[in-house]
Amino acid sequence: MLPRYRREGIGSVLIVKAAQWLQEDGIDRVTASCYARDPSRGFFDRMGGVAIAATQEDSDPAGIITFGFVNVKQLAARVV
Repeated sequence: MLPRYRREGIGSVLIVKAAQWLQEDGIDRVTASCYARDPSRGFFDRMGGVAIAATQEDSDPAGIITFGFVNVKQLAARVV
């Protein structure tokens, strides 16, 4: 998300809509990845994601962290 559009709820709407589509297709778990030093990391935490894997240390700008969402139904039901 471009910095000027952050903190406006756009990402929340998108991830909840994606979770609704996944739920309709019978998918109950999903992962999302970002760079370890990316500002979106906090977003995934706030949305209920749990860090489940990392390719490098957090201090490495090229490091990737993967968040798991184990309850797509709960994520899809969020009101945004």
